[in-house]
This record gives sequence, C-alpha cells and structure tokens, in this order.
Amino acid sequence: MLLLRHNNEDVNATTHNPVLATEVADHRLRKHADYQRVYREGRKNFSASMSYFFALRGVESSARGPRFGLTAGKVLGKAVERNRIKRRLRDIVRRNAAIVRADVDIVLHPRRTVLTIEFARLESEVVRILTTIQSAIEKKAVRKQVTDSSNTVPEPPRVPQVREANLGSRRRTNQDTHKQASKGTGRDGVRS
Repeated sequence: MLLLRHNNEDVNATTHNPVLATEVADHRLRKHADYQRVYREGRKNFSASMSYFFALRGVESSARGPRFGLTAGKVLGKAVERNRIKRRLRDIVRRNAAIVRADVDIVLHPRRTVLTIEFARLESEVVRILTTIQSAIEKKAVRKQVTDSSNTVPEPPRVPQVREANLGSRRRTNQDTHKQASKGTGRDGVRS
C-alpha cells in the first residue's frame, strides 16, 4: 500500500486515486518523437495558465491509458523555478490521471503564473483540462461510430434523370468541340 502526504495528512493512494504513483511513472512521454507526434497531430488549446496539446495513440503503441509530457523552457525562469513548476504539475497529474481513460498523449505547456497560483486553483484548472480532453475524445468516438455505421449501408446509386425531349436539342459545349477537333489526329497532332 502506498501512503502519500498531503497537507500533513496521510492519504491512501489506492483509495484516493486508482492510478498509483508507480503507474504514472510508466505513463510519461519520454521520447522526442512522441512529443513531435503530439504537436503534429494535435491542436494547440489554451487555458488560463497553460496551453496544451493532445493526440490519440494508434493501436501499434503498447502503452495503455494516458501518457503525459511537461515542458518548462528557460523562458519560465531559472532551473529552480522550472523544477518547481514541473513538480507541482506532476503531482496534480498523478492525482488526476484517472480522469482520462483513453489511449492519448497529452503535453502541458505551463506559463510563468503557475509558480504563483494557488495549488487548489492550479489543480482545478488541470482537472478542467483533463475533463475537456476526455469529452473531446468521447465526441470524436461518437462521430466516428456514426460515420462508420452510415458507411456500412450502401446508398443506392443515383441515376441522372434525362428528359427525352431535350436529347435532340442539346447545345454544343467546349468539350464537344475539342473532342471533334482532336478526332483523327495522331500522337504528334498530325492528321493521319
């Protein structure tokens, strides 16, 4: 059993959150290629104190559940400040990772305000982000099911309706004249 300390209280991690700290460590984005794929396939979204990207993983990936990546560039401050930002966000993600149930990669880009914002406000913002991601994934899955189910039933072929009275009095188009002009010409454009 894993015990965590929060606000000077012992919290049982298994009852507090079904995702244990050791499991979250397995759900980190580690490779540069994974980050690049999320940036390429995802779209940039914004919240009050951070921006974020997310992209669904394909079936070829062996990892299950969400994977998280944090970025903290030098623009956020010195190493001490960047590490503090990452520690705060890792703790919040570890607690709330179970909100997202899909196989998705998420990259969080915090702003400098994450350093000074209250922990509870930051946690509620991350929870809001994770629920937004989960609902977007569910909407996408529903849309895919609807399109897949509509594609399984073939539509009858459309037959153009032609009025018999207009068959003889058809106006000549540019294509018709082009076809007639090119009739009888060989490959080099010379009549044979």
